[in-house]
Amino acid sequence: MPDLPARPNLEQLRHQAKDLLHAAQGGDPGAAARIRAVSDRVVLSAAQLALAREYGFASWPRLKLEVERRDILNRRDLSRLTRLLAEHPELATSQLEHWADRACEDPLGYVTMMRFNHGRLGLPPELPGTGAIARALIEAGAPVDGHPGDKETPLITAASYGDAEVARVLIEAGADVDAVSAPDSGGAPSSTALVHAAVFGMTAVLDLLVAAGARIDSLELAAAAGDISRWPLPRFTVQSKLRALVFAADHQRLEVIDQLVAAGTPVNEPDAEWGRLPLHIAAQNGRPASVRRLLHHGADPALRDPLDHRTPLEWAQAGHRYLDSPAHDEAGAVLREVTGPATSPRTGQEPAGIQIRIEASGLPGRDCSPSPDSPAGYRNIHVGVQRRGRRDELLDLHPGDAPAACWALPATAAPGPAGTDLTGPYIQGPPGGRFIYLSWGTVDEAGAFTLFRRAKLMLDAIDPATLDAARRHGRLIGRLTLTDDRGHPLCAAVRPPLITWSASAAG
Repeated sequence: MPDLPARPNLEQLRHQAKDLLHAAQGGDPGAAARIRAVSDRVVLSAAQLALAREYGFASWPRLKLEVERRDILNRRDLSRLTRLLAEHPELATSQLEHWADRACEDPLGYVTMMRFNHGRLGLPPELPGTGAIARALIEAGAPVDGHPGDKETPLITAASYGDAEVARVLIEAGADVDAVSAPDSGGAPSSTALVHAAVFGMTAVLDLLVAAGARIDSLELAAAAGDISRWPLPRFTVQSKLRALVFAADHQRLEVIDQLVAAGTPVNEPDAEWGRLPLHIAAQNGRPASVRRLLHHGADPALRDPLDHRTPLEWAQAGHRYLDSPAHDEAGAVLREVTGPATSPRTGQEPAGIQIRIEASGLPGRDCSPSPDSPAGYRNIHVGVQRRGRRDELLDLHPGDAPAACWALPATAAPGPAGTDLTGPYIQGPPGGRFIYLSWGTVDEAGAFTLFRRAKLMLDAIDPATLDAARRHGRLIGRLTLTDDRGHPLCAAVRPPLITWSASAAG
């Protein structure tokens, strides 16, 4: 069953239904069979029903309703949402389903993560109005603390991803500020929203939680909140004070930085548990005031962190994927004054063998409808990974109507002057322009594959820190959907947000 694309367009879906009808009327047996699966009449309404059923909906109106709901949420259109919920109150709580980017999600959870997902959704980084949408959903019945069995509450999610608008609405609606996430949740397992806001650097949400009376039960959280007056420092270990200094630096609690340094906390020693250094964290997360204060206290701007071997300036230039802002430039400018230009991280490591794993969902179907460059369309579509230099040698062909497709590619990751370079039998292109070919083609009755288009997964678009982590841990994972916004096989150059890259331990 195909999934709807991340950015649906009702007109495109209408065109898909018309294309299906025209193909059936033109004698295409596959198209005719798809329509006859739902109706004896070859008419537009039957083609629309067939399309809706193929996307997992009981009817064309239900498909239209789901597309409208997601469009309303993406646009934060409160008036449209109010009218929609008045007519269909169940849409405040029923899960968003059959989407290529997320199989199943609660509407309130979707809104809570919109700022984080803005790139994948094609939305701007600033999304005013998420709080008003969250309030309307809650007033229409969305559970403020989530559903039984959820790994985390909506407030914990808002704290992790930094939507202060939504967090404020949740708190005002009575959300449990001290609820904890599940032991097997991501981020900070078995922890409160306050811990998540502290760990992920979401100061605005952290301040809201503190004002709402969230429990502060450690020196580290007190430092993140900006008040350690009730925590006598001589009673705490150096490691606890080191972690507290990192939190104070991350949230720009300058008085707390002064107090911890005065109590003998080293500014150039990483904490033993996470290997974090206060100046590096302040630079990475764009905290220029903390950078200045730590430099005043003797923090070494040339020191490289023990895990990624980067200087503070290199971290400032890399930025933080959740917190990118002009403040990174300011932090970098402060560090550049005392260190000069950034240099490439020292690695001192040999090339490492890794696995590149491509995980694809949302395949376009076995048949491709006609288009201007292919009036007849394509039948029995398959997709595979092309071997370097061998156009006709493909790894693991998957049919176009498979529920998912996965390829595991051997590769070598070598550190170099321009960063980590990937090579291997399925990696194309020169240094600085590496990519992986996903080849789309038709398969005839004899099993012969005929190429008609390709997608280029651009490896030069991967964040350098992710590449370095993959080299150290052994696996690089790319996740994407294989249907474009016209309902056709994805082709051309593919970069984020169309694909997301992450590193993990090989296993």
